[in-house]
Amino acid sequence: MNTRFLLLAAILCTAGEAQQPTGRVGHVATNGLAGAATAAERHVVLCVANPKAQYPTIELDEFGLTPHVFSLGAEAPGAEVDLREALDRSRLLVFAPPSGSDRVNLDLVFANSVNRNAVRSFLKRGGTIVFDGTGVAQGEVKGFLAEIGVVPPKAGDLPPLEKKEKHLATPGPAHKILNTPQALTDELNPKIRSAYSSWDEKQIAPLRLKQKPELAVLVIQENVLGGGRVVFNTTGLFDGRTTDGARLCDNLYTFAFQSEVKRVPPPKSRYIVESGWQAWTKNPYERFSLKQDAAEKSPLDKLELTAAINEHLSAMVLVSNSANAPALNLTVAASELRSATNALPPVVVRELVFDRADGTNPDPLPECQKLSVPPGETRIVWLTVNTFGRTAGSYRGELVLTPDGETPRPIPLRVEVLPITLPAANPMRFSTWEWFFGWRDKLVQNRDNWKYFHQDLINHGANVFHPVMEMPSRVADTNGNVVLGPDNFQKYRDRFITLDKQSRYLIYGNIEAPFAPSIKGGSELRFPSPEHDKAYRGYVAGIIKFLKGLGLTYDQFAFYPYDEIRDTQVATALKNYAIIKEVDPQAKIFVTLGGKSKANFFESKEGLPVKDLAPFIDIWCQGLAFHEYFADPKSKQAQNLKKVLEFCKQTGQEVWSYNVTTRAAYELAPYQRYRLKPWGAYALGVTGYGFFGLTIWKDDTFSAILPGPRPVPTIRWEAVRDGLNDVKYLVVLTEEIARAKQAGRPTDRAEALREAALREVNENSLDASLAPTYRTKIASMILELQKNAPARAQVQP
Repeated sequence: MNTRFLLLAAILCTAGEAQQPTGRVGHVATNGLAGAATAAERHVVLCVANPKAQYPTIELDEFGLTPHVFSLGAEAPGAEVDLREALDRSRLLVFAPPSGSDRVNLDLVFANSVNRNAVRSFLKRGGTIVFDGTGVAQGEVKGFLAEIGVVPPKAGDLPPLEKKEKHLATPGPAHKILNTPQALTDELNPKIRSAYSSWDEKQIAPLRLKQKPELAVLVIQENVLGGGRVVFNTTGLFDGRTTDGARLCDNLYTFAFQSEVKRVPPPKSRYIVESGWQAWTKNPYERFSLKQDAAEKSPLDKLELTAAINEHLSAMVLVSNSANAPALNLTVAASELRSATNALPPVVVRELVFDRADGTNPDPLPECQKLSVPPGETRIVWLTVNTFGRTAGSYRGELVLTPDGETPRPIPLRVEVLPITLPAANPMRFSTWEWFFGWRDKLVQNRDNWKYFHQDLINHGANVFHPVMEMPSRVADTNGNVVLGPDNFQKYRDRFITLDKQSRYLIYGNIEAPFAPSIKGGSELRFPSPEHDKAYRGYVAGIIKFLKGLGLTYDQFAFYPYDEIRDTQVATALKNYAIIKEVDPQAKIFVTLGGKSKANFFESKEGLPVKDLAPFIDIWCQGLAFHEYFADPKSKQAQNLKKVLEFCKQTGQEVWSYNVTTRAAYELAPYQRYRLKPWGAYALGVTGYGFFGLTIWKDDTFSAILPGPRPVPTIRWEAVRDGLNDVKYLVVLTEEIARAKQAGRPTDRAEALREAALREVNENSLDASLAPTYRTKIASMILELQKNAPARAQVQP
């Protein structure tokens, strides 16, 4: 179940209320909360395409709202929907925008006369409907709106918008949605999906596009059926990607419920301590408690962690200062952790920094010796424990927090290292599309500092590297003979930092098609032509000679001429792939499959099907957003993805996965989008995973580490490593199951645990308690299997 529903259920149960489902959609249970509503409760009916996606991004409970979620994916024809009970309790009905390629199927609501009547009654009681970026021009919903006198506004062409520009203006008649409780100005800058070019005379458009004020992004019709309101929205107000999103939500919810609704204070300033200061803790990846007294209710008197051998373990300590106290300046230090016979490496102490203007979703993790906590605020200490190469045992020490001029406050710290040895190396392929060198050199002060970034990649499990986005200049004579001087490739030697057998390099840059080497004298070879092919052969041969000269084997490098290849590129790719294999049949070829690659994988109208590349591909790397796939494996989108995946597996070549992963704006993004990547890859049987990208440094929503003379990680970067360690536990469990089977011992419970873990963690990707809970269960099962095994089969530290 989604974490937001667990939390809300707990709140309601505490209040002594019953918890019942309020509806169903075919075989999909909704997450509505039933029971007698109190006057203080405010309920929202959400109709979404994907019930396990994060929508709204700013969770409703932060506004004191209770959600009733109905899954109305377009791939659920004929499913039953009964909104009556939920609408009876609610003043707000929201139809969500598309989730991936899946859209809310409005006909599932409006084709049903029972629901149509329920929505009519809802509007007559003063309810508000929001169509959030959802098309309403067709089907049953269009007919329903016509019946109640609502004409959907007409879509217009959205002009290009610069990210840093302010996009919204507030012309025309003033409206309370613009000033209650937040006074909104024309400096708003939420995400804009589309715009409306015209609307009915009974409607108003209080929010317009600043660059083109005749285009609206929010259209409202009031007095529908006497008391209701219908809102058409194309802003990302429910995404909450900036503080503007939260401010717009405050006003929209207040407008809908006709009484003030405001979001709870952000975690940075949420927690109330009556006097002095308090240290406390939580699961690093779960949401911050909504309870303002959380710090005082859960004081930290000791910190106890459990680990296996060969892992990095993360822990979080929060420090909250009272509002009536002066600023708290702490020295933070962790002592050596020792057992009776051994010691762990020094604990790394960092601060998880609230770097957003609104005080939410902390991300950067710079190392920390001093912590400053203003009055009434909270700061976070992040600890990383390293158990690589150590023995099992109980390691004890202290985390010492010392206020300036006051007595140190030691917190006992114990790490129990279990007699379980995880693989030291990542058992899967892991890539981050890191882009080192070139114009980024100045960001690390000294070019030689890149070695620290590379080592940080290795420490986080990366074993596939991208040396550069450029290669030596492509020069040929008039006959197509490539002219390569002896130093053309050697100047890039320092970019191949690690040459051990675990590493693999993807070679791209200037080997795409059409390859266009310059003839000495300034002109270019024609493509296609025999001279062009000859030049390409020479260039590829030069690259292979250079890489083999470094000592790399064929398993350690692969050519990467095309990224997210399209059907229109397939014919040329086949020609270039053939030349690579002609030059050296053992050379490997890697390709990524993006959205258009998969859409035209089996059939193509403009070029050739992407599947035609199969004879030449050694490594397929398919775009996979695991949390979206596992949320609804039966959706059309997921089924198409699986079809491509199975084809790639059947070619007998390696199959990896990747996707473009941003910071996102919801608290559970580090868990869902980063920690669960290894889980998803392992469950689907692909041998690699990754994300784009690690070091863009143009748009920080992509960058998982920050620049400087040494890498500064983020909580997202640490989350990937925690996910990798989760999978290492699964790998060890699988090995122990195999040993037990070989010895004729029962393994039913262990196999059931493994299957349950893979299913529940992946399918419920917004429940951040599941991965650590299952890691603990898996560790216990490993110890049980080892205990019952013959001595020679036990894993020794």
